[in-house]
Amino acid sequence: MNKDPVIVITLAALVLLLSGACGPTLYIPNTLNTPLLEKKNDFKVVNGFVSNAPDVDYDLQGAYAFSDHLAVMANFNFMNSTNDERENHHNLVEGGIGTYISFWPNRRGVNVGRAELFGGIGQGWARDQEDALNLFTGAYQRYFLQPGFGIRTRILDFTLGGRLSKVHFSRFQQTSGGQQFPRQNFGFGTYEPVLTIALGFKQVRFYWQFGDIRKIANEDHYNMVNGDGLDAHFNFGFILCPWKEGPLIDRPIEFTEEAYRQQEGEKEKDAPFQESRDQNGEIRQALIVPTAASAISVCLSDAGDPDQDIVNVSFQGAYLAQNLELTKTPACFDLSLNPGEDNLLYVEALTDGKSTPNTVRITVREGKKERTFFIRTDVGKVEEMVFRSR
Repeated sequence: MNKDPVIVITLAALVLLLSGACGPTLYIPNTLNTPLLEKKNDFKVVNGFVSNAPDVDYDLQGAYAFSDHLAVMANFNFMNSTNDERENHHNLVEGGIGTYISFWPNRRGVNVGRAELFGGIGQGWARDQEDALNLFTGAYQRYFLQPGFGIRTRILDFTLGGRLSKVHFSRFQQTSGGQQFPRQNFGFGTYEPVLTIALGFKQVRFYWQFGDIRKIANEDHYNMVNGDGLDAHFNFGFILCPWKEGPLIDRPIEFTEEAYRQQEGEKEKDAPFQESRDQNGEIRQALIVPTAASAISVCLSDAGDPDQDIVNVSFQGAYLAQNLELTKTPACFDLSLNPGEDNLLYVEALTDGKSTPNTVRITVREGKKERTFFIRTDVGKVEEMVFRSR
């Protein structure tokens, strides 16, 4: 009788997941840590379980971005099972370092596309005693390289990743039928493709991870420490990670060279400059912006290609934003003006990015009226705008 091979393979996989064959279980691959970081100071904490281990196998993982493109990770895995039929212990500690990028900004300026590459090393210890006459023990070192690509939104994470591992077992000791065999040292290689889906809202999410283990070197050695056929992954748990987004900008402002040249020609007519001296005695020019409204909206963005220009913005002596990175997506603030007074807005440049001088696009919205100005900033100096409400 002919059988559909897809059905046969599917049934065989289910049997392996739901039941175990006779053999030791000393190597239990943990959940792949796929952080999906966006920028510096982002972090991720994972609290989860490996469902197809002989008993409850607990994962604790974390990752932290110490720069805009470099991050570290740490993983811990524990299983301590003792019952009348079997005793099984497995512990793994590992760490890694990697690089990441983020792209595809959404309407709120958050990059939803993420790509990463991590590498590291781990140390594991395991003990599997089936009965008084059958005991397996060993320690191993694992070297890994894991690429990943994913999408992260406010409510959903979707990640395709993999882990290429070289595992070296040392002090492998086997006792079968009461007979103790000589200690052995050996190694094997594996590749684990995985799909991870996380669902939640902003910071907290529930995840599922599905995957498989492909033996790519010394399969016989792998079978010596994983006789229960724990090849398929099904892991789950909770994720804690930051989600930072700015206000939704309904009308993004497009910068064009024509608009820039027009603004340069109209500065004296629409918003003249006045000279003043700062606290160090240096001459500073302030941009004067007359307005008939008592409430306006001011938006700041990079006038050219974003290159990590960072500024502080303050109004009437109070900070509106600190360490604000200028991008194409405007950062907007609602300001209340005091009639008949000079209402002061300060822009302090903290970095000058990859190209100088910095050019900041400042859009002033007064009801339906909208005006755009450009100011150039130097690191360590403060540029001033004066709003005069009639």
